[in-house]
Amino acid sequence: MLRPHRIAAAALMLAVTAAVHSAQAQERPQSWTATVTARLLNVRAGPGEGYDIVGTLERGQQVEVYHQDGRWIRLLRADEAWVYRAFVRLPKDFMAPLFTQAQNAFLEWAAETGNLQEISVDGDGKLSVILVPALYEEPGRIKEIARTIACAYRDRLKMDAPTLVTVWSEHGPAAGWVMQARCP
Repeated sequence: MLRPHRIAAAALMLAVTAAVHSAQAQERPQSWTATVTARLLNVRAGPGEGYDIVGTLERGQQVEVYHQDGRWIRLLRADEAWVYRAFVRLPKDFMAPLFTQAQNAFLEWAAETGNLQEISVDGDGKLSVILVPALYEEPGRIKEIARTIACAYRDRLKMDAPTLVTVWSEHGPAAGWVMQARCP
């Protein structure tokens, strides 16, 4: 028969173990399943042919991947393990950003305004947009639209910090930005 202090100690150990496993699960990066297409694929210690071969994979094997560096894909393993991208089949959503429900709702709202050709979330409180071409003919509306987008993002995501929207030229970022607006 277990004594009360042993039961309490066992319960505490279970709680600590559960907390550690929960923390480890939260630290795991977003990953995708890739399928090896080469007959035999070298796994390297870094993103390049100059790195040591640390293993091999065979055609049809599935591996979890989570990062890309140029044409090299990092495997989700404890050690450094990279494969050449051309020899794995990746899902269509590979490296697509994950958004919260609030961010998704905001992006749906922004698309429905009909003012945007492109929008991207560049970081906390920073957005980049390219407007539909006709709006560039109305410079007065550009600032109004940018501020509306900034405030909508800030409000919908319940942010305290200011939000900055950069409006890029209709020809894209290479042509420079047209205006920036903040909320508040």
